[in-house]
Amino acid sequence: APIALRIDTLKTATASQQKHLNENQINEANASLNSSLTTMNTTIQALMKDRKLKSSETSPSAKTEKAYGEALAKILDDSYQRGTLDRTYTSQMTYELTVLKSKLAKLKRSTKSKEITEFTTSATENIDTVMKAYASFDTTKP
Repeated sequence: APIALRIDTLKTATASQQKHLNENQINEANASLNSSLTTMNTTIQALMKDRKLKSSETSPSAKTEKAYGEALAKILDDSYQRGTLDRTYTSQMTYELTVLKSKLAKLKRSTKSKEITEFTTSATENIDTVMKAYASFDTTKP
């Protein structure tokens, strides 16, 4: 459930910032990330349903994730207001994706389920692709 909540948080952030990203390369990487997060969200929700796991909106982890999402949105919105979103966005999302990757790796190590292993492998590959696109963006350009 915490991974599903984080995927949803990142999906919300990518969708809300899409229209604010000026650099074409970042915009394309963000669109790809949003698509990947949508797929991951659908898959993890199905896995949770199969295992009869519920993501409660009132659980402590849901409340914590909501606050985290609001803080992330504020960071990105503030940098948009300052005109530095493209530079801030790549480093912030690289950090967020690194954290998500570590959560996925931990989940993969903790299970013997073929479905979960396939999900985590696919999700990690998608994240790596987006992180490469972010890494290739030169943040030293004005």
